[in-house]
Amino acid sequence: MNPEMLKKSVHDLRIMAQAFGVTNIFEKDQKRLIQDIEIKQRSNQPPVVALPPRNPYDARLMTQVPSRTSSPIAVTELLEPYITLGLKLSFQDDTWAMRYGNRNDCGTLRQPLRNILDCADKLMR
Repeated sequence: MNPEMLKKSVHDLRIMAQAFGVTNIFEKDQKRLIQDIEIKQRSNQPPVVALPPRNPYDARLMTQVPSRTSSPIAVTELLEPYITLGLKLSFQDDTWAMRYGNRNDCGTLRQPLRNILDCADKLMR
């Protein structure tokens, strides 16, 4: 039982019980009124929804910069030979985009440089 409820008078408990819709409030003693009020309070609360367990690692939910990210400067230096052959390279936030003729590709900087180099290779073939 709630210790705060034990401090209330029977008159106050009857008023509370009536507000919660408890019946026969004049026939019940203090402890019974407190129990009925607490039961009504619990029944008025929304049921607890059991959420599915979360995966401890989900890359889609990353908010911190990972330890291995490629910088735009390093990517530009790596793809310099491709850029001289006509590859267009641009960066926005933590993504890169490259275009060669009517073909294009994009990705995140959160990957090794060799993956970005492979993308440029496949794009220009």
